[in-house]
Amino acid sequence: MSEPLKKAMAEEARLLNEYAARLGALQHTVARRDWEAVERDIAALRNLTVEIESAEATRLEAYHLLKAALSVGGGETFDQVASRLPSPAREQLGEQHRGLKIAIIRVKGAAGLLGYYVRTMADTHRAVLEELLPHRKGRMYSRSGRARATAEESLMLDGKY
Repeated sequence: MSEPLKKAMAEEARLLNEYAARLGALQHTVARRDWEAVERDIAALRNLTVEIESAEATRLEAYHLLKAALSVGGGETFDQVASRLPSPAREQLGEQHRGLKIAIIRVKGAAGLLGYYVRTMADTHRAVLEELLPHRKGRMYSRSGRARATAEESLMLDGKY
């Protein structure tokens, strides 16, 4: 009775773990600045996303079928539904549920690390460009070389030098 749900949860967890691993690989590809490989990695992630969505739909369908077989209403939690199963099936389903949660946490962690890396690199590049090309970013410097706030006034230059 719970076998289709266990299989669906295991498949979704497998796909999510693969997604997390590919996010980590994407971070390394970005670090190498291999932009063609970045595009390929992103396309592969998009394809994997479609597979994950399909696996999630299968899991939800299997879950609803299990709830219907157990005559469970819509307001009960997963643990309440699983508690209606015999001991071995309940434990196996709980193990699959934990595996799915761990896979989701891995994806969140990998996505967070990738986002942090990209933001940090962008901020670093922006700061370097501001120091190298202050006139392009609206930054002005005093005679001592320290950055100062720009005034909303025009600058007049002597064209004779």
